[in-house]
Amino acid sequence: RSVAAEKKVDLAVEIDQQVGVINGDARRLRQVIDHLLENSLTYPPKGGRILLHAEGDTARALIIVSDNG
Repeated sequence: RSVAAEKKVDLAVEIDQQVGVINGDARRLRQVIDHLLENSLTYPPKGGRILLHAEGDTARALIIVSDNG
């Protein structure tokens, strides 16, 4: 959030209450999400927007990182 604020980029986080728990290698899952967010913060236009969205249920999860940069 602090890097996004410095670059004047809106970072929106939308996590559905129904998403539940994801089973897997927590370190690797975090690493993947961190890399996607870092990449999104590399070249955003001033006033750009980055979205981290998670949804799903007990059978599956969908994690989306999108940006306009």
